[in-house]
Amino acid sequence: MMQGQKIQKDRIKTIGGIALLVCALLAIAAAFFLINLEERKRVQPPEFLTFTGLPESTKIEAVLTTRSGTVSLPVENGIAVLSEEQRNNFYLPFKLDVHLQDKDGKYHDLTITMDSAGVHYNVLFDGFRPQDRIYITMNGAESSADYYTDWSGRYLAELVFNIGDQANACLRVETKTPFGFCQSFPARKEIL
Repeated sequence: MMQGQKIQKDRIKTIGGIALLVCALLAIAAAFFLINLEERKRVQPPEFLTFTGLPESTKIEAVLTTRSGTVSLPVENGIAVLSEEQRNNFYLPFKLDVHLQDKDGKYHDLTITMDSAGVHYNVLFDGFRPQDRIYITMNGAESSADYYTDWSGRYLAELVFNIGDQANACLRVETKTPFGFCQSFPARKEIL
């Protein structure tokens, strides 16, 4: 009888040890999954936001809002620059408000947003004339349609990126002073 109780105690210890090991492995796997999920949501920021065709006298102000906070970006030679710290703390979703003002005081506003999934990229154009045309190029393929701003001089361009694509969005505006801008994102990891 003593030997049977000893065998039963040994089995209980073995089962308890296995259960403890399984729990530890599950805890490690859960922690790894949560860390990995957070890293997948974190993407590299746009490498640049470049404006072309603007007169040198154009004043450009760019304000970036992410979950890390709101910062004013320096703009040099038509390029909005991100600091190393901003690159390292860049998460989706983001919003970039850009205010362009020419020497005569006329303005154009752009509000660029990317959703938290990294799929929907929207640009709201404001301060344009109803006859202004907008051309959109996504990853090298220009849109076949012409887009016009409405009577208020506003237009919302809604673009969709495929998961894993190198995303390059370039928009050109045919207005009194034609200009364009490009924003580039490195390939993303799939977000679960």
